[in-house]
Amino acid sequence: NSMLQFTPASFSDCKGPDIVVHVSWDARRKTRGPITILVYKPGHAPVVWMPNVAPAGEHDTGEWMSDGSTMRMVDAKGRVLAMRTLETTPCDATE
Repeated sequence: NSMLQFTPASFSDCKGPDIVVHVSWDARRKTRGPITILVYKPGHAPVVWMPNVAPAGEHDTGEWMSDGSTMRMVDAKGRVLAMRTLETTPCDATE
């Protein structure tokens, strides 16, 4: 019932290793209060990216999203409302 979306949803290995991602979210069906978005990168501890923001919105990341980066949207009680992982596609020699 909650939406967490990346644009682009995936990216070519040719463009990596790190890219900027546009993130949209909407948790209004689950909560009226603020939400927090955490980023989990493989091999690293989770980091709070968007603390206590409105339950619907959008924002661009910096150039630090990479293959396997996962975002979790949680409510004030820490319940996971949505989760999304960024993945790469194989590099095509024509790119």
